[in-house]
Amino acid sequence: MEPVPEPEIYMEGVNQALEKIATESIDKIVVSRALDFKTKEQVDVKQLLKNLARHNRQGYTFAVDLPKKKSLRSREMPLKK
Repeated sequence: MEPVPEPEIYMEGVNQALEKIATESIDKIVVSRALDFKTKEQVDVKQLLKNLARHNRQGYTFAVDLPKKKSLRSREMPLKK
């Protein structure tokens, strides 16, 4: 299992977000992370999501069906005030 991004990089981003909230007129920043893993058996995604959601009621749990060897990426979009 591989965390994406690495825990140190994730926490660096969280700390930067908290700094922006404290010093700028930003009220909320959304951060997320993922775990990449491979299995030999087929995964029941619906059951996996139910289990994740049950254990993390405060978060948003979702899945994206991606083509093989593709990844979901997000880019920052600067906004003018």
